[in-house]
Amino acid sequence: MLLDCCNLNHFPPKASVFNENALSVCFLFAPGQWGQCTGEECGSGGVQTRTIWCIHMEGWTTHHSHCHHMEKPESQRQCFKVCDWHQDLFEWEASEWGSCVLVPFFSNELKLRATECITAQHGIQRRKVYCVRTSNRTTVSSRICEFFSQKPPVEQACLVPCPQDCVVSDFNSWSSCSKTCGAGLQHRTRHVLATSMYGGANCPNLTETRTCSSHVDCPAGEDEYQYSLKVGAWSECRMPHHKDALLSGRTTVDFSTMSNENNTATLHTLYPASWELEVGYQTRHVRCTRSDGKNAMLSLCTKDKSPLTFQTCVIPKDCQTSDWSSWSPCSKTCRSTDLSPGYRLRSRIMTQIPVGGGKRCPALEEKEACNIIGDLLPNCPRYVWRTTDWGECRILPLLSQQNRRLANISLLCGGGIQTRKTYCVQVPDASAPHHRKEVSRPVNARLCDGEEPPLAVQHCSIPCQHYCLLTVWSPWDACLYDSCEEPHGKKGFRQRRREVLWESSGTLGTCPHLTEFIPCDDPACYLWQVQQEGRCIPTKNSCGPGTAIQNVTCVNAKGEDVPDAYCVEGPPLAEEACEVPCSADCVVGPWSSWSTCSHSCASKTAEGRQSRTRTVLAIPQKDGKACPAGPALEQWRVCNDHPCVVFHWEALAWGPCIEDTSMALNGTSLQNGTITCAVGVQIRKVICVKMNAGPVVNKRCSDSSRPETVRPCLLPCKRDCIVTPFSEWTTCPSTCLPGKNATTATQSRYRTIIQRAANGGQECPDTLYEERECESLRVSCVGQSGESANMTECLQWAGPLPPQIRECRVACKDDCTLTAWSKFSECAGCGSSRIRKRSLAGKDSKKKETCLNKELHPLEETETCPCDEFLSQPCGNWSACILPDPSVLGSSQGWMSHREVKECGQGLRYRAVACINQQENLVSPALCTESGYIVEVCHIPCPIDCKLSDWSAWSPCSASCGSGLKIRSKWLREKAFNGGRPCPKLDLKNQVYEALPCYSECSQYEWRAEPWSICTINTVDDLPACGEGVQSRKIRSVSRLDSTVEDSLCDQEEMPPRAQVCYLACPNDCVMAPWGPWSNCPQCDQDTSRNRSRHILRPAASDNSPCPEMVQSESCVLNSTCFTYQYRVSDWSTCQLSENAICGQGSRFRLLDCIRSDGKVMEVQKCEQWILTESCVVNCPVSCVLSEWSPWAECSHSCGSRGQSVRSRRILQDAQEEGRPCPNQLIQTKPCPIRPCYMWVLSDWSPCTVAGAACGEGLRRRNLSCIVHWGNWHESPRQPVKEELCGDVLRQRIQQEMEQPCFVPCPGDCHLTEWSSWSSCQLTCLEGRSFETTGRQARSRAVIIQDMENQDSCPHQVFETQPCKGTRDAMHFPCKQSIGKGTEIRTHCLSPGGCFPQKRPTTLRHCHPPCTKPFSHCTPSGVCGCEKGYTEVMTTHGFLDYCTRTPGVDNNKKADVKTNSGRLKPGPSKAKDLYNEWTLRPVGPDGRVKLWVYAVTAVGFILILFIIALSFLVWYVPFSTRCSVSETKDSLWFVHILYENREHKEGKASVFPWTEPCQV
Repeated sequence: MLLDCCNLNHFPPKASVFNENALSVCFLFAPGQWGQCTGEECGSGGVQTRTIWCIHMEGWTTHHSHCHHMEKPESQRQCFKVCDWHQDLFEWEASEWGSCVLVPFFSNELKLRATECITAQHGIQRRKVYCVRTSNRTTVSSRICEFFSQKPPVEQACLVPCPQDCVVSDFNSWSSCSKTCGAGLQHRTRHVLATSMYGGANCPNLTETRTCSSHVDCPAGEDEYQYSLKVGAWSECRMPHHKDALLSGRTTVDFSTMSNENNTATLHTLYPASWELEVGYQTRHVRCTRSDGKNAMLSLCTKDKSPLTFQTCVIPKDCQTSDWSSWSPCSKTCRSTDLSPGYRLRSRIMTQIPVGGGKRCPALEEKEACNIIGDLLPNCPRYVWRTTDWGECRILPLLSQQNRRLANISLLCGGGIQTRKTYCVQVPDASAPHHRKEVSRPVNARLCDGEEPPLAVQHCSIPCQHYCLLTVWSPWDACLYDSCEEPHGKKGFRQRRREVLWESSGTLGTCPHLTEFIPCDDPACYLWQVQQEGRCIPTKNSCGPGTAIQNVTCVNAKGEDVPDAYCVEGPPLAEEACEVPCSADCVVGPWSSWSTCSHSCASKTAEGRQSRTRTVLAIPQKDGKACPAGPALEQWRVCNDHPCVVFHWEALAWGPCIEDTSMALNGTSLQNGTITCAVGVQIRKVICVKMNAGPVVNKRCSDSSRPETVRPCLLPCKRDCIVTPFSEWTTCPSTCLPGKNATTATQSRYRTIIQRAANGGQECPDTLYEERECESLRVSCVGQSGESANMTECLQWAGPLPPQIRECRVACKDDCTLTAWSKFSECAGCGSSRIRKRSLAGKDSKKKETCLNKELHPLEETETCPCDEFLSQPCGNWSACILPDPSVLGSSQGWMSHREVKECGQGLRYRAVACINQQENLVSPALCTESGYIVEVCHIPCPIDCKLSDWSAWSPCSASCGSGLKIRSKWLREKAFNGGRPCPKLDLKNQVYEALPCYSECSQYEWRAEPWSICTINTVDDLPACGEGVQSRKIRSVSRLDSTVEDSLCDQEEMPPRAQVCYLACPNDCVMAPWGPWSNCPQCDQDTSRNRSRHILRPAASDNSPCPEMVQSESCVLNSTCFTYQYRVSDWSTCQLSENAICGQGSRFRLLDCIRSDGKVMEVQKCEQWILTESCVVNCPVSCVLSEWSPWAECSHSCGSRGQSVRSRRILQDAQEEGRPCPNQLIQTKPCPIRPCYMWVLSDWSPCTVAGAACGEGLRRRNLSCIVHWGNWHESPRQPVKEELCGDVLRQRIQQEMEQPCFVPCPGDCHLTEWSSWSSCQLTCLEGRSFETTGRQARSRAVIIQDMENQDSCPHQVFETQPCKGTRDAMHFPCKQSIGKGTEIRTHCLSPGGCFPQKRPTTLRHCHPPCTKPFSHCTPSGVCGCEKGYTEVMTTHGFLDYCTRTPGVDNNKKADVKTNSGRLKPGPSKAKDLYNEWTLRPVGPDGRVKLWVYAVTAVGFILILFIIALSFLVWYVPFSTRCSVSETKDSLWFVHILYENREHKEGKASVFPWTEPCQV
């Protein structure tokens, strides 16, 4: 009725009233999740809201009016708005997800849809979520945590795999017939491979039984039954029923009084001194069974002997342990990045050993995870590299051995290296309390292996002497005051200067002086400069006296214009008197330039003089003005009249930086990487020096040019020595050192200097390394009488630790009485045996048969005599040659010594020794050798550096004229060997060279011409001496030193003319001044020209004789009237260093030649300026720098012959240039002493034995033996040795299961087989992925029926599973079928036990609609698909439309001819084109195959048949031995398909042959 009322369509349309209550049931209010608590402030005044929906029972929402408002839940409530700090108090805690359960269906029933399941079914996993306090993890209301965050989901979807049926193996072969005559039974069994899961089918019967009959009839009259004595299991050991018997039969054993042997060592044990043992009895059932399972009279089985039905026993007592100890500290004490949990341990000791088959001891040690999340833990320590300060810059390590002998070490400068030490420290955790912070003390460097260590070597430089390249001196200046701003006195100075072209950087000192002075008189800072602007202008007529205007300006010493007031004396006249010659006057030419001064300075005996001349250009008439006399045509003047005394300032080196309290800096600053604390000053002395004499008074030098004597500097701070704390003490050995002469063990610690003291800081401590003896091990050793014994004797004679548990027997009344064992007889020698005896005591013992049984009670015992002869056998290879350590760490290293360690010389190499006794068992190596090694002296050859010859002499300059290079070289004398310093880069002649620029004078001799003589004119009669004439001059050859040499030394082609035609103007002729200089050609091109001009000195008397041209032009012709100039630069020199430097910063040079276009070398000033010097670097030959060897690591194996100890070192600096390369050996291994490996080995279980009967309940046992092996016990033979060497054998037996109850079936019994072996590990996979993390493996026991009459009493077959982790061996059982067009398939399973039935492919397969398209087939999923090489094209409804060829797939190679015929259009054959390229064409011109092709094919076919037959004969093996199926291999359904073709339609089925799976 409820469903009807909820369907509104059931109400009549005209009904205006209907049941509102019924309708309200159909609509219900559904509240949403509560929102976040909102409010202005945190606290209890918050408001929380949620959304309310009115929904129909079918799930759709509607208006709120359809729901009953009385039931509407609250949409708003008061809440507590949390503060930010509240979130740290509470958190959600979720349990693990539960198992996946199936989702109920609508009928609320939980059922499996196995027929519909393909891969998995949907399920749900649930978990519990609590709100807990973070402080104590107690649960609180969930509403508290909802304030902070949304509640985590408590359900999630999951997958349940499809039901998996039980999988079993194949049956094994049938057993033999149970009877040799008549009718019997045979059986065969199989075992479980995989149990059923997830609701799959149970396992089938594991046993099959069938009847069998023998062809031999049983003899007549023979009893058809067999009788067997069958015993049951022994009952529990119990005491007699009567209390008195219980008390009187109790036997108490006191272990404290049972010791009848003297112990050589006393052990303080944790076990109680005595245990109470109670002796009781136990019984068992005995019966006689017939082969049909029925009981018979006991006499039929026992004959004369009565079976044993009771025996004495020890009352079982379970193992008892002490209480658990407290938990050890958690191994995880800090929060790491891997989020792995830590663990902690607790233990307990055994206080009562299990006796009489009591319960074995539980685990004596327990381990559990702790600090899984570790949020409250401090961060784990980080280890980082730290470095000390850089050491001093050292050049010596860069030198080879050859150069060290030659170099003056004290003068070395230039590039070097400086080193520092790297060490590993622990970085303290910032979140830890202050008292837990560790100072950065050094720790083991292996802790920092994950990081790249910082550089330990860097380049540095020691300053060399300063080098400067200077210009030539400038000419001397005019005589100037010392200071033109304050002129006083009548003394001044003349100066000359030079400039710095290039100076070396990073060097000591400064350049030489750049200014020189000469004292002078009458100085003048400002002078009048007169320049004539115009020609002479006659005053009255066109000739005669006149005036010339001249420009007068006041200039300073640099030639710059200054105001006229600066010039003290009166200015010269602006007009100068001159004279223009008339036509009848004599005309004299202008003055020539002043000649060079004859002396550079004036002395007492000589002074400098220079002259100038002028010539007569026209002779006068009689009435004209006469020419001046001869002396008037030449002028002389004094030059360079200053004395030959030159002064200059000389500045000494700057002094040290000293404190200057007048200057201070606020705080510290950084100068060149050095922290500075104050400002100081540096002072140097500056003196005036007389050239080639010595110091003079300072007034002789210009005070204005004096260098500074004081400059500010920055004082470095005082630096105290900083030392790390001492490292932890190295660990002491935990065992006693072997050997009598073993040295006392020591432990050490060290600290490292981080910063050296400087500038008056606190000095470093003297002790950087400490060593102390280890404390002796606290082991007590007592002698036989109880007094304290010598530890050495105790270890030598007491032997291994005495056992803590031993076997004993409680004496019974009926026991045999034996005397004590006698002493062993004396040994005859090594390898002999010794005997001890005992005898029966008492008359009763000598009469009992059991006492006379020597197997139960032996009266004689033989053992092999101990042998002290051992054989030393070398084992393994020799170690590498190990050199002795140069020094102990920290004891003699000093501050950053980093000396070059000698990697050669005498060392030792080791080879392990195996010590073997007479039984060929491995024993302790200390019995053969003291160290366990054969030690042999070895030698490592020392490295030989590359050796070069000395420098050769410099070669001549490469250029005979101008700039070139001169070269010197070294050649190879000896190559590097054994890792020595390599040679520098050599040329093809095995040489290394050095080049320097050089200059060869092009013209050491030159022509020197004297002035021209007077123009000489040959006159006739009384004609005036004018017109053309001849003038001459003297030409001589001079050297650079102005000495006259032979004319042949000069170039004859460049010889100036000795005579020339001259012209002396006649009266009344026009007189021209000499030609001025030619102007410069703009460019050397014939389209351009150059000019020169002259002016009229005297005009012509009449207009009929005009003056000649005043301007003359000529074309610019290259190398004739026009020249170009360019530099010719020499090659760069090699990088030149200071004399005492071997590498670092240097400079290289080159020279310039200014070459005229005709090839002549000219003055450099005619060319542009070029850079002649530049800086360069010679890389330093840095040798490889290695860290120290790490300590030898512990042996990789504690015993055996495969143990090795390793030590390593790392490269701190790779070799550079010609430095010594790094050795290849960065890791060294040393064999460990070969100690024997002892281990307990459990034997296999013995066959089941029944005491005193033929069948029934019995026991099977296994033995525990101690074996010795060489470390690889899987490969080396196991040799049994004394049990004491492995430890306490009884204690080991207590922890193992040494006995197992078993059952021997009687003839006719129905019984279970032994457990099968565990199957392979199985994992459930979904869609190719592992569904589980832990797999399962199974084993089973099958039922064996010996007589069909007893099958009702048979037990049930059993199986069990256990988890496993062997995912690599995980089994899966897929079913596979091939692709075809048929609708019927045959399948079988390729498995030892079969496939899962639900995965078996269907026998009949149908596709709807049928697959009739070309190249289509019916796929296993029941839809039409395309063959390989074709792609499906589907319709809109999802059906196959047609198959198209896949692009890029060569279908012609593997296509079916029948399939392709009729579908490929005929075209021209490609074979003809293909074969045209062949030399042998298999196809003729007519398109037919040639005959020889058939012959070759036939021969090839016969050859293939021969090879196949031969291979078959060689490799033929019977099928049964060559092919077998493993039970653990994967199983496959093999599918055989009946093809649908014409033959099938006609009733002829073409069937694939059945294939039998096998494994080769």
